[in-house]
Amino acid sequence: MKSQAFSALSIVLGLALMGSVVAMPAADQRLMISGTLEAIEADLHGKPKLLEIVSPELGRYRIAPDRRGRKLLAHVGKWVTVFGTVEMENGLRVVHVEGFRPIALVSRR
Repeated sequence: MKSQAFSALSIVLGLALMGSVVAMPAADQRLMISGTLEAIEADLHGKPKLLEIVSPELGRYRIAPDRRGRKLLAHVGKWVTVFGTVEMENGLRVVHVEGFRPIALVSRR
């Protein structure tokens, strides 16, 4: 009887843990990621020129510095949702942006 109870408990705990696991997208896959945009490199005048999106669930992804990716420069420090494809480049996960949506955070007073 103890063995059956232990097995049932193991299954319940396993299912609970599985619900908290977030799958990482593989390279060359479509991705939707929400997080904060951070400047990781700036030009000589201090303007951001290279970005990463930092997601609490998925971690850090570099934003490809192409035409669409550069549009995100206006949103540094803000929470956004980015849609695109992920590629591995020099050991980094790089998002090639197809679109994005700034997320307005509501402050509570």
